[in-house]
Amino acid sequence: MHLIQKGFPVWGNAVASHPFDDFADNIRGLINTVMDMKTDPELLAEAVDRYTDVSIESAIGLCKMSHSDSLFIPLHAGVDEFMSPDDYVEYYWPPLKKMINAVVGAGITPFVFCEGNYFTRLDVIKDVPKGKVVYLFEKQDMAKAKKALGDVACVAGNFDTNLLMYGTTEEVTEETKRLLDICAPGGGYMMSNSISLDNAKKENLVAWYEAVEKYGKY
Repeated sequence: MHLIQKGFPVWGNAVASHPFDDFADNIRGLINTVMDMKTDPELLAEAVDRYTDVSIESAIGLCKMSHSDSLFIPLHAGVDEFMSPDDYVEYYWPPLKKMINAVVGAGITPFVFCEGNYFTRLDVIKDVPKGKVVYLFEKQDMAKAKKALGDVACVAGNFDTNLLMYGTTEEVTEETKRLLDICAPGGGYMMSNSISLDNAKKENLVAWYEAVEKYGKY
């Protein structure tokens, strides 16, 4: 509540897994699901599609129950280093797009966390309702992300958490300014680190905050 009152977006009040990830992790098993992509693609697609409907209903219900106007959706199996671009388009994007559209239709903002490398997905994930989605990146070329998504969705993240843990205040300030120079023009960028803030140096967090205050003005 304190963060909300201070104007900071809170992304973890309601969380829903990507239906493919949830199905693979908890129902079919990841190894079996990956094998199904080659041996039983039609059955896999049908199973994940049905599971998506259940996941959507649960996600929207969770948002309503927690009085949250946003839904945090972390992505696991869709990373570049695990799934080919063709398989991503065939199996991973359709359930995610279906969930995003349903959540937006319910008046909820999806915060989609693109874990790992997401360099080859930008042209695919831009097919979403304009001005309704936030994409949070862990590892991305933010200049390309801004160019591909800037007129459709809000982009966030990609500030290396390791820098907050092990870097100097000068390095933190410089990286903050660099990201803002790339992503801030035209709006639609939210400063955020790449992943959870475990063991970050206090002085680096202060430097990060002060740099955003100084250079993040429109």
